Amino acid sequence: MPQPCEQSVVVHLGLPRTGTTTIQHILAEDPRIQFTSRRIFQLPELRAIYRDSSMDSRGTLVVSDETLLRQDGSYSKMAVTLWRIRSISQSAKLVLTIREQRDWLSSRYKYGVGTGTVSCSFEEWLKSRQGSDFVSLAHYGALCRTILAFFPRDQLVVLPFELLRDNYSEFFRQLYETLELEPIDLPPGVRRNQSMAPSLLHWKRRANRLSLFQHAPFSPRARRHSLQAAALTKLARIAHSVFGNHDSASSEEYIWPDTEYCSSLLEDFAISNLELERMMELGIINYGYAGSSADSMT
Repeated sequence: MPQPCEQSVVVHLGLPRTGTTTIQHILAEDPRIQFTSRRIFQLPELRAIYRDSSMDSRGTLVVSDETLLRQDGSYSKMAVTLWRIRSISQSAKLVLTIREQRDWLSSRYKYGVGTGTVSCSFEEWLKSRQGSDFVSLAHYGALCRTILAFFPRDQLVVLPFELLRDNYSEFFRQLYETLELEPIDLPPGVRRNQSMAPSLLHWKRRANRLSLFQHAPFSPRARRHSLQAAALTKLARIAHSVFGNHDSASSEEYIWPDTEYCSSLLEDFAISNLELERMMELGIINYGYAGSSADSMT
């Protein structure tokens, strides 16, 4: 087993679709930070940190990998990943970025449609293997309790995506406070890795049904999938230009479904959010997270 790392370590755990691309872009440009987005805490990449001569004891090591907590497609399960992080640095600080669950899951569903891996409805995706993985992570109270089984409360920082969206400077002030560094001069807030417009997604989801094959991440067929996804996107753009916009109908495809299954999920999220609020005192209810008195759990 590797010896514990002596330098300051901060691990950004994600979640995906919570501003991670923007965060990674800012941190990677800071010369005071040794930044990596490699999966160094999942075998065999864990050992690479000791073999890579560019990794030394200078500066703060920031690892940002939005897949660290994912179950599907990961080298290890969440508990093992957290254990490995602790084995490297017991004093590591963990940054978890979250997003209101309905908005977050809708964004991830749209991302799947946009990349050509999803052709089913929103609710069907929520019940799928991939969707269920994200639904599990969306129980933020349970997620933080799992993290706190490995690290003390003062080493976990939870930042809501909504703060990044509404107050860009304050979000990065809090992030850099965690890094124990003075904030850099930030470029103007720029949204990165945005979803397609709803009217184009309407046609893209239908075009995805013509997919000839699926692939696992990083599989030998990944390049063929990329070419296929590009072709399907082009087909969707042609259909969009020929048949026109469907903005109203398209937007409804990504609204949280009013079904018994989704209502039950919302009840779970409300309970979990209240638990998270008691643990972390984030004020997330003010951002519209389920759990407030205005958001009925019926």
